Amino acid sequence: MSDDIELLSTPTVLPIFDGYVFLWGPEKIQITATRIRDTKAVSDAEILVSTVAIEKSTSPLIIQTKLNLVAADPRLKLAGQLSRQFPRVEWDMVLDQFCQMLLSQIRIGNPAIIIGDDDTELNELDVPLYMIYPLILEGQVNIIFGDPGSTKTTMALAMMATIASAWQDSPFGLKVADKRQVVLWLDYETDEKTIKYQFKCIKQAYGLGRDCKIIYRHCDIPFADDKEGIKQAIDKYGATIMVVDSLGLACGGDVNTPEPAFKFFAAFRAMNITGLFLAHTAKGTEATKNNSRHVFGTVFFEAQARNIWEIVKVLNENDPDSIAIGLYHRKPPPTDKLHPPLGYRFTFDKVNHETQWTPFDPKSVDELVKRMSAGAQILAFLNNETEGHTPKEIADLTGINVNTVRPKLAELLKHQDYKKDPDPIVTKQGEKYVIDPKHRTKKEISVAPSVDPNVTPTLPDY
Repeated sequence: MSDDIELLSTPTVLPIFDGYVFLWGPEKIQITATRIRDTKAVSDAEILVSTVAIEKSTSPLIIQTKLNLVAADPRLKLAGQLSRQFPRVEWDMVLDQFCQMLLSQIRIGNPAIIIGDDDTELNELDVPLYMIYPLILEGQVNIIFGDPGSTKTTMALAMMATIASAWQDSPFGLKVADKRQVVLWLDYETDEKTIKYQFKCIKQAYGLGRDCKIIYRHCDIPFADDKEGIKQAIDKYGATIMVVDSLGLACGGDVNTPEPAFKFFAAFRAMNITGLFLAHTAKGTEATKNNSRHVFGTVFFEAQARNIWEIVKVLNENDPDSIAIGLYHRKPPPTDKLHPPLGYRFTFDKVNHETQWTPFDPKSVDELVKRMSAGAQILAFLNNETEGHTPKEIADLTGINVNTVRPKLAELLKHQDYKKDPDPIVTKQGEKYVIDPKHRTKKEISVAPSVDPNVTPTLPDY
């Protein structure tokens, strides 16, 4: 052992993004460990070993390599290499201590905490907040999925223009947080020129100034393998939300297997940021229950998300520059219920390079009604009929199974709020069901009577 160092000191361990820094003060050594893996198959880490020169004749040492954390031979080989360049340290002892402490650190995991043992008032807690209600839940995983060409990117850019400028009276007609959000757009599908043009068309249409902007980053490698660069961009610009376009390409590999999803979400959670992920529709889900479809890939994509919307596009044969968009709530946050469908008409002015949108009732478009739940389809059908119909007649005319129609009608009758509206929306006249005419003209019928789209959610007090 060296005469200068009789015993090896205990290092200070500092957590960093995606790893740890080990500091040996007296020995003037630092080892940074990132991209740590500890599975049945492998336990290793990428390490950066650096020193501070002990005397003027000694140069600082910097070596970057991948180290097996459980095998002795790789450590001895690395220790020999380090000793030849910087002999004043007992490197075999340093590396043994480092590997043991790092494995212990990652295998212990996060500490357990006690919840519910205080008198904190509910309004003092971090209640769920929205950046734009009900589409983006702050601090959580939000997904919008749809078929290729369903205008997912345009919809997302319109939403980002809204929250980046805290645009309270935007055409969405939805409640927006008062604070401007800093948007990081991670593009795996197109290029800077395309996104810049689409975003400028939105800004130009509404006269949005230079303060309405997003941070763009083109991405070529999977998200989990690029996490350090992404985290640097988040920290550099102070991003509060990231948009990933698209989720499947960001994961890489076979997205029908769980591992790419696990790696993606493990990397995302470490970044402590709100996520909006654009995804494609799974194949073969056209005729699933309630006409709802699913995100392409493993079920863990939907399991990790806390707010999922499906987007459907309908072309306008009379106006090729206009499309109708339907948004369907497929998975609500744990603290909320399914929101009624939303509808928007997008108009693309190619001459003036402007993109505009306006809200509309999606139940007014037959193609969008078909994607709604059975209850919503029944309501939409009755809303357009002046006479009542029996359950069998409704089934025959809508194509919905009569065994589904009967319980849905009973549910619609049961869940009406007679305190707020003593005149029921749906009434039963003998064996026939009908919507009162004044409700057809007075107000839009909601597919989720327990959810009031006019209720303003709690927003941050900025």
